[in-house]
Amino acid sequence: MLKAAKTPAGAQAAIAEIAGCTTHALATVTVSTSDVDVSRGEPGALALAFMRGRGIIASYPSGSGMFKRITFKSGNIDGIKNGIDALSNAFRGA
Repeated sequence: MLKAAKTPAGAQAAIAEIAGCTTHALATVTVSTSDVDVSRGEPGALALAFMRGRGIIASYPSGSGMFKRITFKSGNIDGIKNGIDALSNAFRGA
């Protein structure tokens, strides 16, 4: 399916590695901001997957319209903070 979608080879390998891991637990973080009266971004959430032997992986949606993407980061403090910042920026229209 990834080849049919013309996903780059490096991304295919990363996705296959994530898919091959056993998931111990999942968590979802939503972001609320009072920076604007009406949010301009599409709703999203920061997903955390606790993977056996791989640690924590954080993922979040970014982009808009037909060019949406999912960004995967290490689930360390910086990766989680970057995900929360990206979701907050989407709602502020940044």
